[in-house]
Amino acid sequence: MSITGFKMSRQGSQQIMESAGVQALLASRVNAVRYVAESMSGEAYAADVSTGHTHSGSSVPRAHGMVKTTDAGSRRDNLKNNTLLKAFGPGGVKTKGKKK
Repeated sequence: MSITGFKMSRQGSQQIMESAGVQALLASRVNAVRYVAESMSGEAYAADVSTGHTHSGSSVPRAHGMVKTTDAGSRRDNLKNNTLLKAFGPGGVKTKGKKK
C-alpha cells in the first residue's frame, strides 16, 4: 500500500513550525552550539528560541533559534576568532541523523 497523494495545509504547517516539539529540538541544537562556543573560548554566549516571523516579508510564523554574544569579552572573541561560525562548522556540533 502506498500513498498516492498528499496535500499539506498551510494552517497545519504553521502549527508544526510553532509546536513545542520543534522548539525543543531547536533549543537542544542552539544549546549544543552555545556549549561548543563557550568551551572553545572560555567566554559566555547565550542561546534563545522564540517564535515569530523570520523577516518582515514573511507571512508564515515559525520557531527559530539563535546563539549570540552576551558581553564585550564574547563579542571580542567572536570578532577575532569567528567562534560562533566555528561552533556551527564541521568540527563543532555533532547532530544525529543521516549524512548526505
